[in-house]
Amino acid sequence: LAGNFIEFRDESESRKLVWRKFLVFLPLSFVCILLLSWLVAQLPQTVIGLVIVGVFSIAILIELVSAARDIRSSPIVTQGNASRLWQKSRLMIFGQVNYLLIDRRLFEINMHAYQFLNANPDRPIRIRHWPHSNLVISIEYLEATPEVN
Repeated sequence: LAGNFIEFRDESESRKLVWRKFLVFLPLSFVCILLLSWLVAQLPQTVIGLVIVGVFSIAILIELVSAARDIRSSPIVTQGNASRLWQKSRLMIFGQVNYLLIDRRLFEINMHAYQFLNANPDRPIRIRHWPHSNLVISIEYLEATPEVN
């Protein structure tokens, strides 16, 4: 690997992650659909439960569809400068998530990549990722092109 890589994952390993994501969200989506069906059958007593389960079901189905679309596609590359870089807590106490926004695409990156990118926010980067779930395969710094005056 060249010294410019900030984060790197083998493509076959990342494809396994896409499959794992699909296999996790597939049974969850079936459970949500069954639960929604039951809640609809029990209306009007279950309106609040229907709304709560409906919101979670939409999020789970979106993740399932994005993973399914990534299974049939190939990785793409996005280049540019980081528009925004921030950290956020995941479900209050269950860890920290690092986000990178580049070219209107949101990526979840590891802490090591976050620290490198935060130290050099103006350097252009290239991200290789899956097109629908934005699962990162690699992040690397691009060579700075000299400015012409």
